[in-house]
Amino acid sequence: MTTRARQSKQRPQIERFRLQFGPYAPPKVPRKNLLLCEMRGYLKVSPNWSDGLIPWPRRWRTGSIILCGDLVRAVKMEPVEAVCYHWGVCRNVVQNWRHALGVPEFNPGTSICVHESSCSMCPTSCIFCANVDKRAAHF
Repeated sequence: MTTRARQSKQRPQIERFRLQFGPYAPPKVPRKNLLLCEMRGYLKVSPNWSDGLIPWPRRWRTGSIILCGDLVRAVKMEPVEAVCYHWGVCRNVVQNWRHALGVPEFNPGTSICVHESSCSMCPTSCIFCANVDKRAAHF
């Protein structure tokens, strides 16, 4: 297979990391500067937010991203690579979040991502794609 053929089969980077179940908005920080993290409980919020495509509040002193709000929904629904790309964290961090939330290895977003990379009928009409949309509604 030539290089040109390989490039045409690969999806563009933005397409590859698109969020399937978004949009996601950062949480509003209350006056007391405390947010409930799903992993660590109530944490004081730092004035510096993350530098990812979706800015997110960080923990005071350590600088770790606080697992709360729409980020919890994204971790449960989206593929690991998409969360890494949009929140600006490494794969290990997202895997730790998924483990803490009890997310299985294959969630709706991962299934769509794997299917689209192997399906020649997408994005036209495919029975599996319709079923994935129905399954995603149950989560």
